[in-house]
Amino acid sequence: MSLYEASGNIAKAFKELSIRWMNVKTIWTDENAERFESDVMRSLERDLKQAAEGIDSMNQLVQAAKRECSE
Repeated sequence: MSLYEASGNIAKAFKELSIRWMNVKTIWTDENAERFESDVMRSLERDLKQAAEGIDSMNQLVQAAKRECSE
């Protein structure tokens, strides 16, 4: 699995989680739901964006290494 595939899988999983969370949010409407959204969902989204940036950087390094090794 390439780094881009891994990043895509992570993004797809978070999208699915977000869709499910939107469905749950229509039923779960108390303080704990708000806290869950702010503490877990938003934090996870931030972390996943940073991870995607890290994966992109790693992919660039791997590609550069491959080019250098093949010359």
